Amino acid sequence: MFKVLIVDDLEILRYDLKRMKVWSETKDFVIAGEAENGLDALKKLRTSSYDLLITDIKMPVINGMELLKTVSQE
Repeated sequence: MFKVLIVDDLEILRYDLKRMKVWSETKDFVIAGEAENGLDALKKLRTSSYDLLITDIKMPVINGMELLKTVSQE
């Protein structure tokens, strides 16, 4: 089973991503967490492990590109 972290500043988009049929069609992926900005995501990534990170690019505090750069460096 693959653990997924969804990162987006808009709650409605996180909700829509969680409702996608792809998650119900396969049992290999589970939405294990969500964050509303890059800083929140980094805190979660430092305390738990995830297999897939789905992130928005334009977000407050830390944007998606900065998040991916930090994750790659760590």
